[in-house]
Amino acid sequence: MSTGTLPPCLLVFGAGPWRTDGVVGSTRYHPWELARRGWRVVYIEPPRAFLRCGRKWHDPNLDFMAQTVPRVPPFAVRHAPPNAVGEWWRRVTSRTMARDAWLRAAERDCRPDAIWYGAPWHGCIREHMGRIWSPAGALNAGKKPPLHLFHVYDDLAESPILSPARRAMLRRWENELLTECDVTLCSSMPQLEARRPRARRVELLQNAVADDFLDACKSGTEQKAARPFVERLRAIAGPRLVYGGVVDLRLDGAWFQALADAMPEAHLVFLGYKEHTGDAAFDRFLASHPRVHVFGKVPYAAYPALYRHADVLLLAHRDMAFTRGMYPEKLNEYLASGRPIAARDFPEVRRIAGESDHPDAVRLATSGEEWIAAVRAALAENDPAADGARRALARRHAWSVEADRLHAMLLEERGLTRPG
Repeated sequence: MSTGTLPPCLLVFGAGPWRTDGVVGSTRYHPWELARRGWRVVYIEPPRAFLRCGRKWHDPNLDFMAQTVPRVPPFAVRHAPPNAVGEWWRRVTSRTMARDAWLRAAERDCRPDAIWYGAPWHGCIREHMGRIWSPAGALNAGKKPPLHLFHVYDDLAESPILSPARRAMLRRWENELLTECDVTLCSSMPQLEARRPRARRVELLQNAVADDFLDACKSGTEQKAARPFVERLRAIAGPRLVYGGVVDLRLDGAWFQALADAMPEAHLVFLGYKEHTGDAAFDRFLASHPRVHVFGKVPYAAYPALYRHADVLLLAHRDMAFTRGMYPEKLNEYLASGRPIAARDFPEVRRIAGESDHPDAVRLATSGEEWIAAVRAALAENDPAADGARRALARRHAWSVEADRLHAMLLEERGLTRPG
């Protein structure tokens, strides 16, 4: 325990807002899973709008609170000018967030054992929190200062939506956290290796798949929210080649267009809404091709059922620094369905596929021609063992598995016993 009576406490500065209607993504699952293991969690949302009064949400079953900070200047990297004005904006926002986080934690007698920073711009928050919970601080009362954790979930400084000046700004901010935080948690091996020379300590904390997603795939249950989408998908003639998720500039439009041209018998289905792709030809293809179907926003709970009705699941991102460094969360969700998968040969996709004993758990391609061949081979698959191999691989990459590793590492680092 962190004290004689209280379980350990985690203070999280989230990379994204908390969603009480569905917890999705690595930036939210890790603190949520720690709460399920007995941690007291205070999750501070990033400011999206100026609020005169803050908002709180308490989970009825776990010691988990999400707090939206009031009277904070909203901050967004894509809008922050990459100059002294942007730096001032970040510092003003950070100071207010740190002060409010301290007040919320003090209300709950939550003196953090660990403080989690979920985005590169949180370096100023780290600076303020380091002063508030310094070894000489009155709140510590002889307790160890908290462990400072920096979570790298994507190579945000390589994001194609940002200008070169903003990317350089993000790199500077990330370096602050890498050199000052006790542990940097990376979601992929490329991210980890790139940061190892600069960080104090780096650990792999992989992306994963939700346990209820795995359960839904295994049981074949179909939630009410999924039914209209499943009916729509089943109405499309097969073979159905399916991509799950947002359609944006990460996707390689040329590969999808080549696939449609090479396989006139197939329909391409995009389960998600469309954002800016930066590719006019791909936009026209998505909007007007008779064998392309863009579903728009799909509830996360519907994906297990939809994937089961796909003939092949597709994963083809553009080859760029941002995508080469990421571990796509949807890979584990695809694997959970057991359906055949054709994917671009990126480092993390290859690494995860290599963990399976089955050679065709994921069919990889390095060129457009290999991509088409991989999809055709996936369509011709007639091996029940491949289905089981994919599901087994997905179970090894559940959020609960990653949370157990994180939980054990934090307890060992802090010299704590397990909650309960």
